[in-house]
Amino acid sequence: MEKRREELAAEQQREDEQKMRRVAECREEKENKLERARRAKEAMKDNPDAFRKGKWPHCTQ
Repeated sequence: MEKRREELAAEQQREDEQKMRRVAECREEKENKLERARRAKEAMKDNPDAFRKGKWPHCTQ
């Protein structure tokens, strides 16, 4: 009985760690996307013709 309780506690702890890891990864990915959008917006602000000329963004060409 005691061993089963310990196994359940260990499993719950592993699940919690995995959940926290997933949440941290999602948060980091969201921050990266926002930063990329900020940089693109700033670049468009600096040079609005770049988008029309097909020079921005480079990754889509």
